[in-house]
Amino acid sequence: MRKRFRKTNSTTGNYGEKYNDVADYSIGDAVPFKLIGSVPDMGQYSTYKYTFHDTLAKSLTAPTKDDVKVYVSTDKAGSGKQDITSNFTVTVSGQEITVSTDNLKEITGISANKYILVEYSAVLNSNAAINKENVTGTDNGNINKVYLTYSNNPRDNSEAGKTPEDTVIVFTYKIEATKVD
Repeated sequence: MRKRFRKTNSTTGNYGEKYNDVADYSIGDAVPFKLIGSVPDMGQYSTYKYTFHDTLAKSLTAPTKDDVKVYVSTDKAGSGKQDITSNFTVTVSGQEITVSTDNLKEITGISANKYILVEYSAVLNSNAAINKENVTGTDNGNINKVYLTYSNNPRDNSEAGKTPEDTVIVFTYKIEATKVD
């Protein structure tokens, strides 16, 4: 499970055009995010639960649930992606975004070795940490964290599997200038 967001000055990578782990944005900018989850072999399962748990920093204004989109794709970049949002439950509560399905297996177009992509934008607001001060290691930084929970036992319908948490950071800077006549 990887979380990426569009970096305004990077090159095309394997996560899609201009997506990366860190980027620079100005306060008021919409910061585009992409969550990437791989689809495993679910052949042994009767149902397969799959849930993204995303936590935005206080410096990021969450999107509405209608602005969160879910796709299936053959690669991480989103080539030929197909919208499957209607098959997922999207919840936005404060700084928490949850995107889940109780049965990934029943969604048309889903198969092993494909990718589930969740895309949305969040606005960098006036609570943003400026420069490098308080950006990492605190709740005040411009940090966005995500993890995925999923079924991991074919004999149990629980969602006991969990990926490590992935983090991305939005940087913003203050520039002081003096105009001299």
